[in-house]
Amino acid sequence: MTKEIIYSDLNQDFPTKQPLVTNLEAVIQSIKNLLLTSKTQRVMRVEYFSEIEDLLFEPMTDDMAFILFDSITNLIHQYEPRVKLKYSECFVTPHYDIHVYEVFLKFRVIGLEQDNFQSLNLYLSKLADRQSQ
Repeated sequence: MTKEIIYSDLNQDFPTKQPLVTNLEAVIQSIKNLLLTSKTQRVMRVEYFSEIEDLLFEPMTDDMAFILFDSITNLIHQYEPRVKLKYSECFVTPHYDIHVYEVFLKFRVIGLEQDNFQSLNLYLSKLADRQSQ
């Protein structure tokens, strides 16, 4: 029995064995792209960008974590209609000792036959070295 493909996109980790990512992996890749796209990166869609990179250069505070949370959830709500966030379980936490914001998102992907929520954990910093789990 093959898995039905609802969503697909080019695998940005290409070259790999699979040139496409599908379903949940495609949506997660899209969320990461959305959050990490800065102004002027999308020539044909200039309105499609995130201010997160600019916000990361502001002093790290709890208030800035809330502003990041608000920016992230608004971006996902506006540009990723396949995702329904579970806001009560999403958060942005500043880790002052390592100068990183931890972003945790709990969400459901609309159209996929799964009742359970998915999660995405990202670490955002001013440095080019960004990790995700």
